[in-house]
Amino acid sequence: LTNFLNGDAAIAALRGRLMPDEPESHSLREFVFENGALSDHAYAAYVQSSLHKYEAFPKSVGVGKMKILVDLNLVMFSAENFSHLADNPTLSVTFVKNNIDDFFEAQDECSMDDDFRHKLLEAEVGDRTRLKVLATMDLQILPDISARAALVGDILARTRTQIENLNADAARAVILSSRPAETQISLLNLLHGMFDIDQVKDILQSMPSPLPDIKPGWGTPRLADTPVNVDFVTWLKKRSIISSWSRGTGFFDHGIRINLFRK
Repeated sequence: LTNFLNGDAAIAALRGRLMPDEPESHSLREFVFENGALSDHAYAAYVQSSLHKYEAFPKSVGVGKMKILVDLNLVMFSAENFSHLADNPTLSVTFVKNNIDDFFEAQDECSMDDDFRHKLLEAEVGDRTRLKVLATMDLQILPDISARAALVGDILARTRTQIENLNADAARAVILSSRPAETQISLLNLLHGMFDIDQVKDILQSMPSPLPDIKPGWGTPRLADTPVNVDFVTWLKKRSIISSWSRGTGFFDHGIRINLFRK
């Protein structure tokens, strides 16, 4: 029967036809579902013929067929099924991504660490999902993991969202690990209220030029006239970190001029 089902003629004839759903057909469905000897091509054609999702992953098929089941989302999500994929993080992430609502309902029963959640943040999920994942992570370690801090920064800058489990040290790491400079400034605009004035000045010293020049002196740092930079200099002035700012009026002077305190 396996040899017959592996044939091109059988695949062409049976692809897209629903498998019988009567109780007496259960053994046929099991035969196909658990059949590691089917080619991956045949397996993919036949497992889609069931009217229902499968309750659990098969025990006797290889990674190729497991990938078919996950990619086609043919197995119901549960903590047990998630655990079955524990040795394959790529399939685990796809399994969660394809069943994200069920995952959030069962996540307390699922064994996972923040390395897995990091991979989930990088997957093709919506930002609302990413924010829900971030809420479950230990973000206090971000100063020690710059790649994760940059990933968090990208999400926060894009969503313009502050999250409760981010402390000042982690927020500093998020700002300084992010790229490009406009994203860093946008994040500082979002998060500056978490820092006192000395902390803001310290962060500026570690940011790209000309931001380290924003300190007492006789210079006049300039920035491009963009909405992000206008927001930036507005709160710098409000918090008395700079004395004032203005827009250039000449043909060759059309950016933002930052006026510093002399001492």
